[in-house]
Amino acid sequence: MTRLSLFSMHAVSLLIMTVFAAINWSSFEVTAELGDSTIGVSGFAAFPAIGALLTLQVVTLALSTMMVGWVSRVLSAMLVPLMSWLLFTVVLTKDHAIQGELSRIVLESTGVSGSLGQQDFIQSSQGNQFWALFSIAVVLNILVLAFRAMVPLRSETTKNGSRKKPMPEDLWGSQR
Repeated sequence: MTRLSLFSMHAVSLLIMTVFAAINWSSFEVTAELGDSTIGVSGFAAFPAIGALLTLQVVTLALSTMMVGWVSRVLSAMLVPLMSWLLFTVVLTKDHAIQGELSRIVLESTGVSGSLGQQDFIQSSQGNQFWALFSIAVVLNILVLAFRAMVPLRSETTKNGSRKKPMPEDLWGSQR
């Protein structure tokens, strides 16, 4: 696999993760006291570590264009456990993190904290499965990082070291 194709795969996996983290994972309709609107909680809001790890991967991707192959392989290998931790955190604590972010929003707007604020000001909630799509995108990103860490890249130019170069014609032979 060439350097450009691996760079493209990594960039696409980052873009997919960013899109699914930015979409609202849960929506809450609030009462008139809070503006009679809908509050959306995205993955970035519920899990601030998503933004930090995506930024770290963008920096790693940029460094991979400027550094030799083994440096990007080491950086990719170091990101695999961090992204695995993020995956397990999202899957195991998604509901708690969304409720915590909702409590923070209600507290900022009304001054009432905890479940009492949610009972008084939340009319209905609507969850969706974008967190699952984000989790699938994280798994794909982990696979790209592991592939980048384990498989050496081949050069985009072909090596001619094994072929013997043909001898040039005797240009001076006709001048004799």
